[in-house]
Amino acid sequence: LAPQKLKIDVHGANGGDNSFFTNAPSPRLIFGEGGIDDAEDADVVIHEYTHALSYFAAPNSNDSIERRALDEALGDYFSSSYSSQFGDFNMYNVFSWDGHNEFWDGRITNSTKTYLDYDEGKSIYANGEIWSATLMDIFSAIGNGIVPYVVGRFFDSIVSPSVTTLFSQPIPLYMLLLILWALVQL
Repeated sequence: LAPQKLKIDVHGANGGDNSFFTNAPSPRLIFGEGGIDDAEDADVVIHEYTHALSYFAAPNSNDSIERRALDEALGDYFSSSYSSQFGDFNMYNVFSWDGHNEFWDGRITNSTKTYLDYDEGKSIYANGEIWSATLMDIFSAIGNGIVPYVVGRFFDSIVSPSVTTLFSQPIPLYMLLLILWALVQL
């Protein structure tokens, strides 16, 4: 999905404790250093790279609150599912090296939130827990094969200009995830 190499700054954000993907002036990953150097945590690297892949799949489409929450959820899911390869200890703790310590609380992918808990007044990270937990529930129930496939198909579908509006009206993706989850429960 990434059509070009990404520049990476492992001592970025002016020493702050924050990491991010940016497309300006050119696509790059910036890793902060506050507390624990973010680039030392595979979860952070995977999470931020997922933002890059999302951007390349549908450039400049990450403009609604719900879409940005979904983007956070995808990064959190891929980080947690990667960590699960090494055992289930803390696999639901996203940023298990950089977070969940005295520097910051990190995030989780085993929230009990549902879509009824969605609130545009909350942060994209709090709302993202709805979707990262849904993806991890599917992952836990049927393994790692189906979720990356569904997300990959989703990324493939949004490249088409006729489908990129899906991000401003994300209900179809959410319904797809809920349908998948319901099938798993049968």
